[in-house]
Amino acid sequence: MAMVKVVEVGGRGRAMVAAVPIAAGQVLLAESPLLLYIDASAAASPSPAFCDHCSRTLPSLSPSIIPCPSCSQAAFCSSACASAASHPPHVCQALRKLQSSAIDLHSQTQLRFLIAAYNLVLAAPSLFQQLLQMEGSSVIDSHAVFLHPFIQELVKSWPLQNVSVQLTGALLQKDNRNAFAIMAPSSEPGVRRVRAYALYSQASFFNHDCLPNACRFDYVDDPDKPNSSIFIRALHDISPGNEVCLSYFPINWNLAERRNRLLQDYGFECTCERCVVEDQWDDEGEGHCNTEEEDFHLGHSEHKGDEEMDDDDSENAADDFPHAMFFVKHLCPCEDCGGTMAPILPEQLVEELGSGCSRSMECNMCGYLRTNEEFLQDLEEQKGMET
Repeated sequence: MAMVKVVEVGGRGRAMVAAVPIAAGQVLLAESPLLLYIDASAAASPSPAFCDHCSRTLPSLSPSIIPCPSCSQAAFCSSACASAASHPPHVCQALRKLQSSAIDLHSQTQLRFLIAAYNLVLAAPSLFQQLLQMEGSSVIDSHAVFLHPFIQELVKSWPLQNVSVQLTGALLQKDNRNAFAIMAPSSEPGVRRVRAYALYSQASFFNHDCLPNACRFDYVDDPDKPNSSIFIRALHDISPGNEVCLSYFPINWNLAERRNRLLQDYGFECTCERCVVEDQWDDEGEGHCNTEEEDFHLGHSEHKGDEEMDDDDSENAADDFPHAMFFVKHLCPCEDCGGTMAPILPEQLVEELGSGCSRSMECNMCGYLRTNEEFLQDLEEQKGMET
């Protein structure tokens, strides 16, 4: 039985709501991508650094790597990915032309999406129709007009019936509104680079909230998990009928950053509880948290508090910021991370970390694991800073 379902919410369009009671830490959706494409900057290295099908890191000189026989633009981490990949010769030809062009990397990334999207017309028409059903207007903006001649040239030999500027503009809007960034591994704290982007037919229905009740995980380089899948995990208990929301960016972005991004990329101004409180701070000339982290999430909810917390210390949040407890509990304590800590169900602890493990929360960005004792210590330190 599905744990979430898509419904129409007045004034908000389609949204995901809980279909059954959801427990804190429960994985409520696991989904493979409808379409995945490598970021142009990540693809600009002399040899492919990530699998073109699942975006897993390709270890240098690994015998398991399978290069594309037709181009130097793609390689695969396994024979399974090589077999499943939709990478026919006409896609190779388009990618070779794109690599030799002088167009900027941002535009190259968008053209890589368009190549993958138009290829769906030929390889999987039903998936292309799912892509067209995603949120996103059919506005033909100046960037669509700029990119359309390039994509026309790149796919001119393909047996396509419709490569119009209207369709190109609509596809770019689908990508802009629905794509999830898959981050590349980094050994430098605070540096976030994108390896690939993925679009998911179900996960795209999760709306945004600045105090989300769920967050996304992916385990791209974990050999024991379906690495191309997205996992949505509950931050606290969610009752049936309540909307399930993600944050489209790190939860410690400040009000101005959040509003600018939401208005620019998604066309709305958030009026959730957190934004209302921080807007009052701005009116009073007070500050709030800030970060320069790169995007991790994409995607307004009736946010519920941390019902599962039983500790007496959790009853008193800062008077000037009633949501302070959310950040003490759910903001990753690792320096320069900006990730979200989500609970892990006990059975998942045993399966993933071994019996006897006392870790109870996991960061969706850096993978840091925290015990309940460590959380209580963080809480005491936060209270000490406030006194």
